[in-house]
Amino acid sequence: VFDMSGAHWDYSAPFTYDGNVKTVRVAGLPDGVTAEYTNASATDAGRYTAIARFSVNDTDNYEDNIPDMTLDWSISKAVFDMSGVSWQQEREFGYDGSIRSVRLTGLPEGLAAEYSDNEAAGAGEYMARAGFTFDEKNYERPEVDQCRWTIDRTPVDVSAVTWDYEEPFIYDGTEKSVAAVNVPEGTVVIYSNASANQAGTYVAAAEIIPDDTDNLLKTRLENLTGRIDKGNYDMSHVRW
Repeated sequence: VFDMSGAHWDYSAPFTYDGNVKTVRVAGLPDGVTAEYTNASATDAGRYTAIARFSVNDTDNYEDNIPDMTLDWSISKAVFDMSGVSWQQEREFGYDGSIRSVRLTGLPEGLAAEYSDNEAAGAGEYMARAGFTFDEKNYERPEVDQCRWTIDRTPVDVSAVTWDYEEPFIYDGTEKSVAAVNVPEGTVVIYSNASANQAGTYVAAAEIIPDDTDNLLKTRLENLTGRIDKGNYDMSHVRW
């Protein structure tokens, strides 16, 4: 009878999935004994029961009745390296009507992100979240923190707006006024000190207020300093 006291499975701890075949074998077999295996090799993460069945080469002199040996072994799921994963640096935007978004950067190979609340067009504060699609059989599910990001309200664009004032008025007893031109659609202009009927120097102000106050901020035009010069009496018909 063969001495099988030194035979043991060459396995001490779970393997970790890496895409390569993992194998367990019986070590310490005496000379003249060979083994055939079942469920002793695998690639995917999971639990397995290996069976070793033994055969004797010299059946004329040795009994061929060595009991099978079994082993419960496993391949653990791998863990994604998330050390390089982060939300993009730009997380504050100014409203311009376009869709803004935030994304994760540095995702390891084999990991794809699925987002919620990471895209918006209107001004506001948002909390983006990310879930993942991956090989769930072989990898542990990774996690990443939520991301707070904003779209700030922006001032009304008044770059094309000007005052309709080119030169001083001349006093003639009627009211003179100035106004803003090229005012954007969807806004209302509130004037102060923009009308007068007496000669003098005036500083007119205008505030452009948007209808869409959820996304836009009111904007003041640069003040206008204008004049109404004194008039001259028509003396053309005066004579002694």
